[in-house]
Amino acid sequence: MRARLALVSLCLGLGVAWAVPVQAQTGTIAGQVIDTESNTPLSDATVQVFQAGGRETAGALSGEAGRFRFEVPPGNYSVVVTLLGYATWRTDGIQVDSGATADVTAPLFPQAIELDPQVVTVGRQEEKALEAPATVSVVTADEIEERVTPTAVGHVKAL
Repeated sequence: MRARLALVSLCLGLGVAWAVPVQAQTGTIAGQVIDTESNTPLSDATVQVFQAGGRETAGALSGEAGRFRFEVPPGNYSVVVTLLGYATWRTDGIQVDSGATADVTAPLFPQAIELDPQVVTVGRQEEKALEAPATVSVVTADEIEERVTPTAVGHVKAL
């Protein structure tokens, strides 16, 4: 019985002794995503960490205060941050040492997203799609801004 207890104690002791050095063999990449115009934190940005060879090591969304944190093995990394409505941000050459934290601030610049124009065809009577007239009018974004109408129907009536 004493031999078993000694063996279990030895195994537990070795496990704890082994776990501490393994934990010390990682470093941290931590930082914050901010809007460059308002200097406010941006939550829900996609943050990806890549090794020097281009393989993704970690990824997550930035938190409420725009913060992110990744535990990674020591090495050289790149961080890429994307968020809808903002230009993609990337930084390379982030050196992470064992037990150390590399601080990263990701400034995102607002970027307008241009969508394709909507194409609508209209006839005076009900028609099958294959029998629809060949004429098509396109309402551009400028025309939509110039016309004051609360619905899309108002834009079609103006054609």
